[in-house]
Amino acid sequence: MKYIQSKRVFAMSDNDMWWIIRRIINYLRDDIPSLSKYGINEAKVDSLDSLCRSVEYARDDEHYQININEATREVKAAIFKLKDSISMIVCLSRACFGDKSAFVKNLELSEYANFPFDKMISSAKAIIPLLESNLDSLKEVGLTAETIQDLSDKIKSAEEAKLAQKKQKEDRINATHDRIKLLNEAYEQVMTC
Repeated sequence: MKYIQSKRVFAMSDNDMWWIIRRIINYLRDDIPSLSKYGINEAKVDSLDSLCRSVEYARDDEHYQININEATREVKAAIFKLKDSISMIVCLSRACFGDKSAFVKNLELSEYANFPFDKMISSAKAIIPLLESNLDSLKEVGLTAETIQDLSDKIKSAEEAKLAQKKQKEDRINATHDRIKLLNEAYEQVMTC
């Protein structure tokens, strides 16, 4: 997604700008008879009022921040479950083949708890074929096809949670852009009046 940088043409918060525009609309409505000679009529004030109401009905940033925080909690929970699954697989693999075995080294998960998200996902996906090809040996210590499927499900859950978080961030950026665009337009109309 391409992000568009939005710049305010006014030097105050969005809320302050909105309230000032609301007050100006009321003043303009009160003085329409005397302002009509300057081209300010009911239609212009209604247009400004409509624009201001569209900003009012746009969701504020707090709504989006709450959604981002919730999505972040879900990502953390999914990562925690994935790490728990990886930990169990590493322990069972060590029990089956030994701590210093080639199999355990090939898992490449010695520092998995410190992996960034993308590396954790790619590393977890990479061990699935290795586990499946050694399933007969691993069954002796309780690592089954269901365990591997559970790992796969947790990888998918973590990826979906991360995508949902990314979407929430994009929604916030887009909403902020739209809100600033509407307020800029309202500001320009106020300045014209």
